[in-house]
Amino acid sequence: MPAVPTPARRRLSGTAGATLVVALLVPLGVLARREPPAPGAAAQPGPVAVLHAAAEAAERSAPPVLRPGETRYVAVHRSTLESVPAGRGRTLAVRNDTLTEEWIPADRHDEWLQRVRDAAPPQIWDDRSRTFVDDDPAPVTEWRGRCGSYFARRTQDPCRRPGLWQDPTPQFIATLPADPAELLARLRASAPDGGFRDQEALLGAAQALERDLLPPPVRARIYRALALLPGLTVTGRRAVPHGRPGTALGLDHAGTRAELVIDPANGVYLGRTRSLTAPHDGLSAGTVTDAAALTTGIAPGLGEPPRQLRRSDRS
Repeated sequence: MPAVPTPARRRLSGTAGATLVVALLVPLGVLARREPPAPGAAAQPGPVAVLHAAAEAAERSAPPVLRPGETRYVAVHRSTLESVPAGRGRTLAVRNDTLTEEWIPADRHDEWLQRVRDAAPPQIWDDRSRTFVDDDPAPVTEWRGRCGSYFARRTQDPCRRPGLWQDPTPQFIATLPADPAELLARLRASAPDGGFRDQEALLGAAQALERDLLPPPVRARIYRALALLPGLTVTGRRAVPHGRPGTALGLDHAGTRAELVIDPANGVYLGRTRSLTAPHDGLSAGTVTDAAALTTGIAPGLGEPPRQLRRSDRS
């Protein structure tokens, strides 16, 4: 299972089950709606050109230099809109807005810290007022562990776990093939059964990039592997919700679109989205159902707010 902790599904407030039952054939609003391209906008370069430019820029980049006591700061702001079973065949529509912060020491063998909290109150669709209403917030959760291993067993060396895409340890990174086609095959093989493997491969790569643990040459290899995805398109310049603008590359399948947003000028990964390209369960086309924006910086110590954002992450 992924070593990255995720908040447990929140327990809905006592009144929710009785009064906030959703009939999912009504408009529920949107998490975010896409803006149409500006008239006369200049033609965008294709996905291969964008990803190769990002790969070359990543290869020229270098990891941040930390002073004694400083830590790397990695934050992912994630917003979701999902249907949650409420019993008796009923479903609730729930919006969650969470912030996952991680402090990574210069020596990865030292203790890491990860903290998960609500970035905004969770919301549930109220069928009577035809709007979303605030629900009880989830408690802040915090984990500590050497080498970023927050759930290591006592018999397990936390710094030698094999890792996976969501937890790219040095051991995992060492197994990744250098050839882009072989790397893409590895991404596809990791996709869950029953899903569209190319779309899941794009999102799997995004989850690895989201941890901000990949060395620049490996990030470049992932970009070159994604450039081989058939059907991948440049969907325009846009910002992930709570993120900054970049170039979005998307892959459509069965009424959904998965997108990865990068800055090809410096090879920085900015975030990902999943949205609807056709109406579904009362949600209109263009609704973003899942979005994650990455922010990185340097903090003076574990648990302390960053005092310096990387130049590439400044808007």
